[in-house]
Amino acid sequence: EPLELSAEVIYDWYDMVMEVSRFAEGYRPPITARNLGYIGLAGYETIAQATPGRQSLSSHFDNLEIPEIRDNEVYYWPAAINAAYQAAFKYFFPHVAAEYDAMIDHMYDHYFEKYSAKLESEVMARSEAFGKSVAASVINWSQLDQRGDFAFLNPTPPYDPPVGPGLWQPTPPDFLPGLVPEWGKVRQFAISEEDKLSPPPMEWSQSPNSQFYAQALEVVNVVNNLTFEQRWIGEFWSDDNFSLTIDPACRWVAIALQAMDIRPLTLAEGAELMAKLGMGLADAGIAIWHSKYYYNLQRPIDYIRDLMDPEWETICYNPITGDKGKSPHFPAYPSGHAGFGSAAAEVLIETFGYHFPMWDRTHEGRPEFLSSARHFNSFNDMAVENAESRIYLGVHFRIDADEGLRIGRVAGRSVLDLPWQG
Repeated sequence: EPLELSAEVIYDWYDMVMEVSRFAEGYRPPITARNLGYIGLAGYETIAQATPGRQSLSSHFDNLEIPEIRDNEVYYWPAAINAAYQAAFKYFFPHVAAEYDAMIDHMYDHYFEKYSAKLESEVMARSEAFGKSVAASVINWSQLDQRGDFAFLNPTPPYDPPVGPGLWQPTPPDFLPGLVPEWGKVRQFAISEEDKLSPPPMEWSQSPNSQFYAQALEVVNVVNNLTFEQRWIGEFWSDDNFSLTIDPACRWVAIALQAMDIRPLTLAEGAELMAKLGMGLADAGIAIWHSKYYYNLQRPIDYIRDLMDPEWETICYNPITGDKGKSPHFPAYPSGHAGFGSAAAEVLIETFGYHFPMWDRTHEGRPEFLSSARHFNSFNDMAVENAESRIYLGVHFRIDADEGLRIGRVAGRSVLDLPWQG
């Protein structure tokens, strides 16, 4: 049973795919998050029917048609999952460079050979066929969501942001166009239409006596007087630069794998965790991008340069291009980092418990930024620090971080509330 087997095959696939996605053109946070949701769902659906106490989500989702296992047949579930992941990763990374495509093949071959050596060929063939057919069903379901399915091929479609006081415009130094402005229309997994929209941000005002001005003043004061610890936190969680690091959604896969190092999971637990994590991240991304472009709140840099200091810069820096003073290329409210973090924390707490002391060593040893490992007592502490880090970099107001944390929790909870229990 999948409850007795080890999650090693799942761990290794996700460990590998972080490298693949890091260099996958167009894999920006909400897009990565969505695809992690479908890949995770394919893994879960492969073993759900064979796991006591669990069931397929196919009866919950319209048009998701998962093949049924045959009760009198023998399957080897790690081999089925290996085949399902290969099919899913091949589908969602069709455009990567040859060396990354080869990584996917090598991972599959490694486990295929390992399992073939000990299984009857009939059991191996049956398990492989089932995993592939489940992945095909999930891929078919993904294709019905045309706006989301291959979005990595065109992450910045033509978009004219609305013009007006306090509204977002492309920011210096690179003035990049808005990332996936229509992402709010992508099909979510669990969050309701009502929960998908943040409440309006604090009223925008240029008055030095206003609450909004105080938000900007906090950013200026923090960035201009950064402590070593604050800079470390800002850089530690940044994950802003494509190909330098994994992206902010994948960061929580890295954290999940480190938690699995401390408390190993079974195959069934690992498959379920990666499905819930991917789907929670996906829904957080959809809700946050929906809200971002609904309110179109400007980034701190434009407000601060207009009203306080025309020379002011963020400390968000890209060591690859040498660009200094960057801001992410989409509206500020709410924060994507904050939302991915709190959605992931909800899922990780359900699996590993609230109090879970661990080090995050994701970037340990990287010389381009302050990458030393940091210690946390809970996933919630991680999520809160990750949200706060955006203020230290100068790319977000506190209202962005607070609302990102709130709506991400809603996304995570919504996924946990799906009918997983059989």
